[in-house]
Amino acid sequence: MNTVPAPLQVQLWAPGVDASPLVDGLGHAGVKVIEVDHEPRHTREGPLLLAYTDPLGCCQQVDVQQAVAACFLLLEALVRLRVPSQAVRLVNLGCVCLPAVVGWCVEPAVPVQLPLPHRFSEPGALDALLALELLHREPQLAATYLALEQHPLAARLDQRPVDGQCEQRYRMACGWDALRDARDLHNRLLHDIRVLADQLEPLQSSRLSSLSLQEQIQKLSFRLDEAESLRQRCSDLELSVQSQQLDREAMARRLTLLESLVSASSEASMSLQVRLAQMLSA
Repeated sequence: MNTVPAPLQVQLWAPGVDASPLVDGLGHAGVKVIEVDHEPRHTREGPLLLAYTDPLGCCQQVDVQQAVAACFLLLEALVRLRVPSQAVRLVNLGCVCLPAVVGWCVEPAVPVQLPLPHRFSEPGALDALLALELLHREPQLAATYLALEQHPLAARLDQRPVDGQCEQRYRMACGWDALRDARDLHNRLLHDIRVLADQLEPLQSSRLSSLSLQEQIQKLSFRLDEAESLRQRCSDLELSVQSQQLDREAMARRLTLLESLVSASSEASMSLQVRLAQMLSA
């Protein structure tokens, strides 16, 4: 009987950094990723990926200080995480080669035969300048990042050079011309925003006028509803008055009939009295 193979899965610990691109890429490749929030323990839930990033990547995180602290934490935890019975690998999120990572997840014990491209993306001038400032503010970050890169589970498994020249890469990206281009782009964006604001101002005025008209229409509609309610009440009162008028006319007819009956009775009584008097006199 054919058995269905268990789905390929790996654990991922990415302290302080956003590893969603790596998670999405592995997911599209058919690898189930189990993300852990704290330092993982030895389990049987598959190989373990430990994600870190370069100083530029730290600057791009929501909490930069947390990302920097995570580099120190990961370096300290590596001693505890290396156990013979579990495959462990470091992954630099700044130069991920997804086929190499997927191949390692499938066969952690089999080294990659051919070198695959691991390229760092070219940083923008302002991002590179921020990365340099971060290295200045955090003197231990450069040494910690280099120690992660030099670890046997990092660049060596990727079959790429250790990223020991990141600071030079940042300096080249934020040269004089690059910074001027970034400033010019910023100024153009500000100009475009001002132009759009000027174009939107009449639309905003029209919107306010439209809201005012809507409010007036609602008030008129409310008044029309009140007028309709009053009209209905007037109609009901008119019907009530007509009904009372008919009742009065019916009462008048009954009174007229009663008066004619009383008059007829009086005449009959007088005639009876005359005849009675005649009979007594005879």
